[in-house]
Amino acid sequence: MDMANLTQPALMFLLEAGHDAHGGGEGFDLASYLIESNIFNIAIVVFLFGWLFSKVQAANPKHIFEERRQKVVKELEAVEAKKKEAQAQLDEIKSRTANLSQEVDGILSNAKTSSEALSAKTLENAQLEAAKIVENAKKRVEAEQRAAAKHLEQRLLKESLDEARGELAGKLSQDDQRRSVEVFLEELASQKS
Repeated sequence: MDMANLTQPALMFLLEAGHDAHGGGEGFDLASYLIESNIFNIAIVVFLFGWLFSKVQAANPKHIFEERRQKVVKELEAVEAKKKEAQAQLDEIKSRTANLSQEVDGILSNAKTSSEALSAKTLENAQLEAAKIVENAKKRVEAEQRAAAKHLEQRLLKESLDEARGELAGKLSQDDQRRSVEVFLEELASQKS
């Protein structure tokens, strides 16, 4: 309710009442009448009550409770939305964790397989290397045997020559000995080639 609507009829009533009380004559002084009577005080009280009543209606408890209820409902909806969002994040994290466990198992399996393959390859390489070392050792032994046999052959040949020379020296002349040595050396040179 508007204050002007409350006070206007009250003031009209007061003016008419004051005019009638003095016989409607002239010389009516409204200001002195209002001051002498309590009508001015009543008008102020009526004005204040009207103003207070308009404020009370604006601050209607039903209206306040409805606003509060709507605010609580909005807050509950916001909390519910946050709860759903948190649940979705939790589900995603659980899914990631499950996937990580599977990935870790796969990585460990791959590492084990790779380790076994590497171990087998290393063993194979070691066996090949050992076979090469044995083969090289056999070749060295054979080469040393050949060298020793050659050395022995040369020594025996020298000894045989020395012995043959000693025997021939007594039986052959110097010219025969030279020819024999030359023939022998030629045969020896042809055998080496």
